[in-house]
Amino acid sequence: MAVSRYGFTPHCRNDGATVAEMQVVIDHRGENFLHNEVLISLHTVCLPFFSRFERVLEIVSQDTEDARLGRERFSFYRDHGYEMRHFDLSKQAEY
Repeated sequence: MAVSRYGFTPHCRNDGATVAEMQVVIDHRGENFLHNEVLISLHTVCLPFFSRFERVLEIVSQDTEDARLGRERFSFYRDHGYEMRHFDLSKQAEY
């Protein structure tokens, strides 16, 4: 499935009629995912179902409390043997 030149990525909710055709599925319950490649989490805690995914990407803002919680999750994953990488997008070139 191609991404348009405007940056739109087709997606649907996990209970959507076209879920089997989508590369991006949105859900907050963690039940019945058809895909298990990548989980993009916006949560402030480690999700109980994260381990079913091959990769977990967490988005952490520069807000003091959000950054603190992000460091706690980073430590949790690292302490449980997961390979960790950190990307500071605030230092990337602006568009």
